[in-house]
Amino acid sequence: MKRREVWTTYRKLMSNLVPAMVFVPIFAAGLMLYQRGQIILALVCIAGSPIAGLFAVNYLGLFQNRQMRKELAPLMQGRDGQALFVGFAKPGTMSPLDPHDDLGWLYVGREAVEFIGEKGAYRMDWADVRRVRFRPNAHSIVGLGRWVSLEGIKDGKDLRLMVEPRVHSSLLANKKEAAALLKRLKLSMPQ
Repeated sequence: MKRREVWTTYRKLMSNLVPAMVFVPIFAAGLMLYQRGQIILALVCIAGSPIAGLFAVNYLGLFQNRQMRKELAPLMQGRDGQALFVGFAKPGTMSPLDPHDDLGWLYVGREAVEFIGEKGAYRMDWADVRRVRFRPNAHSIVGLGRWVSLEGIKDGKDLRLMVEPRVHSSLLANKKEAAALLKRLKLSMPQ
């Protein structure tokens, strides 16, 4: 029996549309008020719509995140250690709907860092890691997120594992979680 897909196009789309349902009506109201000659109120709406949009993206942009975390919990069965729920992207991939190609669990072990996701798994041995740093993603444009990127070389080929925490219900809280993850990874790297 095939397991039901969790990180669906619908959920990716709704992560964008739900915040837009806050921003767009305020902006549209501003345009309508401007056409009716109510300039000051129109400017308040138009100027306030990006602020409302930022709040909406921060708090509503992780559509059904808690539910997806529960649905993907079986991926952790039989695994030891503490896992962090994250979004993942393969280097060079770009989606118009969401920066995350996959959702799943990040394990930081003594020998390697592993991502176990709905669509696949990715492992990077510590011996191959050369650097851990932040990289920008679509959430960075509005100051609400970033990738934590493990970068290295194996057999002469560049490796990169990019994740963004999805532990909390807001993007800004997850951005702070990314700072803690970066610190943890740097401390875990062999010297």
